Amino acid sequence: MQKTLASAGYEVIAAECADEVLDLVRRQRIACLVLEIDLAGLPTAELLRRLLEEEPNLAVVIATAVNHAERAAELLRLGALDFLVKPVDEARLAKAIERALRDRDARIGQAKAQGVLREEVIRLSMELRQERTASERMSVATLASLVHMIETRDRYLAGHSLRVAQMAASIGAELGRTEDEIETVRVAGRLHDLGMICIGEGILSKSGPLTESEFARVKEHVIIGAEILEPLANLRGVSSFVRSHHERWDGSGYPDGLAGEQIPWGARVIGAAEVLDALTTSRPYRRELPLEEAIERMRTMKATVLDPDVFETLANIVDRRRALVFIEAQDEAGPTLRSEVIGV
Repeated sequence: MQKTLASAGYEVIAAECADEVLDLVRRQRIACLVLEIDLAGLPTAELLRRLLEEEPNLAVVIATAVNHAERAAELLRLGALDFLVKPVDEARLAKAIERALRDRDARIGQAKAQGVLREEVIRLSMELRQERTASERMSVATLASLVHMIETRDRYLAGHSLRVAQMAASIGAELGRTEDEIETVRVAGRLHDLGMICIGEGILSKSGPLTESEFARVKEHVIIGAEILEPLANLRGVSSFVRSHHERWDGSGYPDGLAGEQIPWGARVIGAAEVLDALTTSRPYRRELPLEEAIERMRTMKATVLDPDVFETLANIVDRRRALVFIEAQDEAGPTLRSEVIGV
């Protein structure tokens, strides 16, 4: 067989035992291997398995003096491409080698095509992800603009959603939430009053107490906001936080009367952040409270209005004397930023 293949133009290297065959495949680029059955050193099936681990594209043709159908089937199942029973005439040997090499080339070409296809799928997936991210950012920015429009109706609300969003994100981080969860609660904080767009301006800017019917109308803003967000697939998690941010720990909130852990975690966080912002900004009916005094006032709401863990987390953020950024309106140009450092 060696002489026949050499005369046909193939470069032929011979090996006499399993170790030599393995060493040969490791050291040189072998395209096709005519493997005798029962070489010294390893069972043929184990040798074939190791050879194909070393070189998955190796074309292996089995040669044997014994015509054993079951053994042939096993070796073909393990990855051999042909099975020859000796003595083998020159024409049959040449055809077996050519067929094995064609199969090898086809397998390599298929692997390359799959690699190109996989890279193309990855590229397209990245482009779609980038487009989706850009679209999602645009939708959030558009909705945030609506919230800003709502807040311009009432100077006492200027910057409210930005402050709530910032504090909600800080609480989420302190609670050990993931980056995606923190971003979700931040966006929810930014959009939590979106439903106010459908509430009459006279109600929002009213300086005196609301009537029962007016208050009922205001309470609808959580449902309206959630309904606006619900059709947007990327904001469905945000939607549940917006709907439930006025629920209370003791179940006396709205719109669904949820209690305790039934309330989505982000809604509990936004609820606490909103209470803090309400207490630390001025209103027509009262002055703004210092942070420490606001925290003490909120302590009385613990386990009734507020989730105890969320409140303690918020209190810890304030107690550690971190720098907090507040947003307030000072002129017609819009909200401006001021930084207040609590302690040293």
